[in-house]
Amino acid sequence: MTQTTCEIKPSPVFAARKRNLVLSQLAKETLETLHVPIHSELVHDSNGSTDFGNVSGIVPGILIYLPYVDAPGHSQQWLDAGKTDEAKACMTNSAKAMAGVMFDLIQNPGLVKAAKEEFDKL
Repeated sequence: MTQTTCEIKPSPVFAARKRNLVLSQLAKETLETLHVPIHSELVHDSNGSTDFGNVSGIVPGILIYLPYVDAPGHSQQWLDAGKTDEAKACMTNSAKAMAGVMFDLIQNPGLVKAAKEEFDKL
């Protein structure tokens, strides 16, 4: 009815993640301010492919890893742990870290420039 059309361009289903240490450092600083324990590697290098990998290939971005269970990813134990209060706290703290990163970027355009420059180098 609206005469809408679209063009589908095949692309990799899940691309490797592209890291951004500028954004990672901002997230780490926010989490430290909140006294939130962080993963030893807040942002992992491109060691996996995800739908976020596709996004991180277009714009600077990060994934925030917070520990709530010591179990292999996608295992039953990991799935069950995702329903706990600890997992909910991790989601809340991740959201706070993302908000902190955005606040820092809004307050300091030089950080935006630095994140873009790092993105362009990778």
